Amino acid sequence: HLSCHGNEQYLALEDGRGGTHFLMASDLKRLVSVGGGNLKVVFVSACHSKEAGQAFIDSGVPHVICSRTDALQDLAAVEFSKNFYRALACRICLKEAFLMAKEAVRVSADVSNGRLEADKFLLLPETSPDDPYHDVQVFYQDSVPAYSGGSTFSKDQLSRVPRLPELFVGRELVIFDILELLNDADVIQLDGEEGCGRSTAAVAVARYMLSRPKSFPNDFFGWFPRRNDLPSMQDRLYDDLNVTLKLAAGGRLDEEIWRRLVSALSGLRITIVLDLRKFDTVNYESLGHLIRDLLNICSRAKIIAITPHGENDSKSSFNVSSKRVARLSIPKLDFESTALLFGWVTPFVTQRARNPVLLNPRTFADDLLDIEDEEAKFELYCSMGMGNPARILEAASTISEAAFLELIK
Repeated sequence: HLSCHGNEQYLALEDGRGGTHFLMASDLKRLVSVGGGNLKVVFVSACHSKEAGQAFIDSGVPHVICSRTDALQDLAAVEFSKNFYRALACRICLKEAFLMAKEAVRVSADVSNGRLEADKFLLLPETSPDDPYHDVQVFYQDSVPAYSGGSTFSKDQLSRVPRLPELFVGRELVIFDILELLNDADVIQLDGEEGCGRSTAAVAVARYMLSRPKSFPNDFFGWFPRRNDLPSMQDRLYDDLNVTLKLAAGGRLDEEIWRRLVSALSGLRITIVLDLRKFDTVNYESLGHLIRDLLNICSRAKIIAITPHGENDSKSSFNVSSKRVARLSIPKLDFESTALLFGWVTPFVTQRARNPVLLNPRTFADDLLDIEDEEAKFELYCSMGMGNPARILEAASTISEAAFLELIK
């Protein structure tokens, strides 16, 4: 399954560090011809992906789902994928799952011009309706092979990271900026106004890194202080480091635990996220000494610190000697992302509403973007929370229908 941006001549993939890698359809054909002999089904979820889909067919893949040479709505792609894989999981054959997913897009209240969007999906090679070629089972043909291990990805490490909120928009550049800073800096401090999404940005970066172990290899990853909702994992290293960081935040150190940590962490590659807002006290001098020592004993250590609101002066910076410390202030969401998040949350824009004013958050955002009066646009921006995610959620969930109608008038 490839989910990416597409062009008639190439697919725009990610390079593993947030950058763009263009894969030409002709190169894709050569690549798959050489090493893709076991591929049975490919789903290219991208705009203008017919050329790429045909490249898979030409290289020997028997079944390919793609789109015609048209732009594809994100919501249509999500609706199709959700229903397509649900049908396959119910042991429905490939062709029927494809047709069911198209119908789901056609009748979806979330998708604008659902009939037009549904017709953009293709199952290659194209066959007549009564041709049994695509009547094949995709899942459950054989027993699932046993996991052989060997990956540096750890479910235990991912479980230490809080979940991303269901609605997370407009932070792609922030994630990229943090990843870029991690290339050079040893310590990154995230600050910004209350409700700006510092911890959410850190969660997104942590999950991004942990899901890409080849680009971001780690021997140990930890989110501190340890979350209270985590079950006991009997991980002494994690627990020791959690205790040591809490003690250091209060200006103290347990020598016996520290000696164990030095022995365990020596030569390892580690990444640590410190949510300083969750510590009872924060002694930056003491924590700075501990972080400096961690940077020295590990072969590679990266620290992401979430700074409490208002602490953005020199007194709230870590003094780690020659190690580089970078600061990043989380900016406000732009107008488009503000409108999109507001549209997702307010009860007057989605099909979940009893009497929705608009059916699609994307349409809501696009309509507001078309406003030419910049002063009116700024007033709307302020009314919707002024780019602060916490205030946007509050404004969208508490607005009355009369106030909403006035807002979009």
